[in-house]
Formats: sequence, structure tokens, C-alpha cells
Amino acid sequence: MAEPRPVLLLDYGVGNLASVQRALEHAGARVTVSADVDDRSPILLPGVGAFGAAVDKLGARFGELQQVARAGRPLLGICLGMQLLFDQSHEHGVHRGLGLVPGTVEALPKDVVVPHMGWAATSGGDVVYFCHSFGVRPGPHTTSTVEHGGRWTAAVRKDSVAGFQFHPEKSGATGLSLLRGWVAGLPT
Repeated sequence: MAEPRPVLLLDYGVGNLASVQRALEHAGARVTVSADVDDRSPILLPGVGAFGAAVDKLGARFGELQQVARAGRPLLGICLGMQLLFDQSHEHGVHRGLGLVPGTVEALPKDVVVPHMGWAATSGGDVVYFCHSFGVRPGPHTTSTVEHGGRWTAAVRKDSVAGFQFHPEKSGATGLSLLRGWVAGLPT
């Protein structure tokens, strides 16, 4: 059995930490839950809620996340955590994101059911669980998309930064497999 890889699950007050922690551990990670970015482990940035409120909750960690990710430390964002990786969001005003991946978070169209909640197939063939009212149009770093009133980024990767718009921790065996793939690629 492979040695568990260390992962820092960032606790900044807006994530579903318990289910993400269990999923990461099942995927082969040794998880530390902390509000401190200074740990040298790869980071998982969870998130549930509104973009602007999440930026406020990050506080000084906002700049720290930018610095460590730009230095090559692995960073995975889930749901709102993925949206925070982008340049900006138009959720309840305009808010600056981490700017680690180019793109803008925008509202899903009003002519479809919002929030987009439930199981959906991605362009990569994975059937995963979504729960979001805002999304990012596909860009140069999009690795898979989902259809919901148009095409939206389901997963993204740029250098050591990656994100899932869906919830892998709620996506059964498929989600665990995706998390296992991310964990397996981490340094020991």
C-alpha cells in the first residue's frame, strides 16, 4: 500500500470539511484541516456559498494562496473553491478572484433550472454531482465541460492548479476516483 500523501484542507469557514476530509482520506491522503496556509502540503480549497463572502473569509490567506500556487504548490479547488481560482466573479457585484486561471464567473442563464443541482455527465463521460448557480465558460485550461443552458467548465487545470465545479466528495465511486488521481499525482 502506498504511503498516504499529505494534503492541507483549508478551513476558512465556508466549506463542507467533514465529507471532503473523508473522501480525501479514502483517496489516499493524510489530511490536515487548518486555517493556516503556511503548511507546505498541497492544498484543497473547498467552498460553499457566495464568492464575495468567501473572498472576505479568506482575508490574508487570499494573497498567501496566490503566492504558494504561483510557486508551484499543488492547489485543488472544489465548487466555489474552483470559482475562486479565476480572475473575477459577477456574483452579487464584481469581485476579484485569485487570478490563477483566466476566466470570469457568471450567472447561469435564467431559462434553465437554477441552481444546477444533481447528477450530470461531463464531456469526459464522468457522471458527477453538481450544485451551483454560477459558472465559468470554457477557456484554454478547461479539461471537461457540462451542459446546462450552454457549456460550462466542469474541471480545469493550469500548471499545479486544478479545480472541479462539481462535488467529487458527493459523486460516489467516480468522484473518489478523480480525487484518487489528484492525490496520486502529489509529492510524498
